[in-house]
Amino acid sequence: MTPTTSLTVLALAAALAVAACAPIKGDPAASRPADVSLPPASEAAAAEPQGFVVPELRNYTAFGQVLLTGSDSFGEYFSLSTKIAFAFDARGAMTLAQKHEPLVDATDDPALDRECTDKGGGLNQRTTWFPDTGVFVREGTLQSIRLASGKAASLVPLSRDERGSMMVMGPRARQIEYFWIPCVGKHRVTRGHRLNEFLPRGATLLVKPAKGNPVELALPQPVEPFLLLRYREGAMIPVPMRPVLVTVDMAERRVVVQYQATFALKPALRVIELRAILPDSAPADGETAARFRERTDATLNDLRMCPMPTKPMDPCATPNRVVDRRIFSR
Repeated sequence: MTPTTSLTVLALAAALAVAACAPIKGDPAASRPADVSLPPASEAAAAEPQGFVVPELRNYTAFGQVLLTGSDSFGEYFSLSTKIAFAFDARGAMTLAQKHEPLVDATDDPALDRECTDKGGGLNQRTTWFPDTGVFVREGTLQSIRLASGKAASLVPLSRDERGSMMVMGPRARQIEYFWIPCVGKHRVTRGHRLNEFLPRGATLLVKPAKGNPVELALPQPVEPFLLLRYREGAMIPVPMRPVLVTVDMAERRVVVQYQATFALKPALRVIELRAILPDSAPADGETAARFRERTDATLNDLRMCPMPTKPMDPCATPNRVVDRRIFSR
C-alpha cells in the first residue's frame, strides 16, 4: 500500500508548509517527499472546502504547537505536534527544561527541511503521521531501552538514504517505513534507531556517552500532553499524544521529545486545546487539592485506556466515546 499524503496549510498562528514522508521498502523514489508550495494564508483559507470552518486553537501549556492537515488513503485528518524538553544531571535525573526547543513555523523555508537547525529537522515536524518512535543521540550511543516491566524494547537500527534522511532498510524493514531527518537540535548525527511501537510510558533509555559511564534516562512522571477536542455538536473528548521522536544530547544534557496526535476533520470541531499533566501541575484557582487529584487521576486513566493507533486518526478521537465525567465535573 502506498500512502500518498496531500497536506494542506491551515490559516492558523502556527501555519506551515508540509510534505509527505512515507517511504516504501524497495522504492527509493518513494522516500522523497512531495514538493508542496505554500499559498498565502488568505488563499489557503479561501481554498477550504465549502462549509469547512477552521477550529479555534488554544494552548494551555508552555510548549509550542504545530497544526497540520493530511489527506491520504486513511482519510482527511488533523495532525498536531508539540515538543517537551528535559534537562538531566550527571546521574541521569531528569527535570523539565527551562527552555524548550522551538518548532518550525511559517517563517521557515521548507527547502531547508532536511537541514539541522536549532529547531531540529524541519521535515520531522511537517510529517503528519508517524507509527512509532525514532531515537537519535549526540555524543553518545543508545545501548538499550528498558520497559517498565524490565524487558528490553525491540530496537531497529536506521540506515542513511541517498538524501541524508534515515529509515529502516534491509530484511528488518516493514512493507512501509517512515523516515526521519537525523537531527539532535542543530547537530546532525550518523546513527539512530526505531522502536516497533511508541516509546512506552515508564521506559528507561540506557545511553553510553562518548566519555564516561552509561547513564539511565527516564522521563519524570507524570508527563502526559494531550488534546481536548471540543466538537461542534457538544462532545468534549480527551485524546493522548504519542512520542514520535526522542533526541538525546549528551553534551548539553538535554532530551527533547516530539509528541503527535491525529484526528479526523469531521465531525466538525469547534476548539482544539493543547493541555498537559506534568509533575509540577497544581490545582486551578478555587479548586481543592482533593478535586485536583480526582480530576487528574480521571484524566490519566481515561487517556491511558486509549488503544495505540496503528494508522492516522487516534481511536479515542471520536465524539461517540464515553468519557469519565469526573474529568469535567464531580
